[in-house]
Amino acid sequence: MEPNNINEEVRLFIKALHMPQSHIAKALEVTPQTVNRWVKGKAKVMQHSNLMALAELGNCDIEFDYNNTSIKFHKKESNIVAEDNNDIRLYVEMLDRIEALHYKNSRLIAKNVDLENQMAQNLKYCAEMH
Repeated sequence: MEPNNINEEVRLFIKALHMPQSHIAKALEVTPQTVNRWVKGKAKVMQHSNLMALAELGNCDIEFDYNNTSIKFHKKESNIVAEDNNDIRLYVEMLDRIEALHYKNSRLIAKNVDLENQMAQNLKYCAEMH
């Protein structure tokens, strides 16, 4: 996709989502730097799949012109947009919590391994002493 007015449409659409760029990145499975390039209009090319996922994130359909040089986002007919955005926020918050728990768990595992190594050394030392 060429970045003509596509970048501007994407920038305005992301702004209208009222979501942190990090949440958008997680939901679309791209890096926060990628979303930041979209917002700043510095994306040279935007993948069709990312545009479609972004539209879905905002509960919108996306319309491409014949040459794929411009796009338009259109709200889907629905009364639950706010609930959808809230669900997305909750999902991202859950991912953040899971990530924090995973980190905490990995640190506990590392501590456990250290303790097991210390116990093994102590047992070896005790065995050598007797």
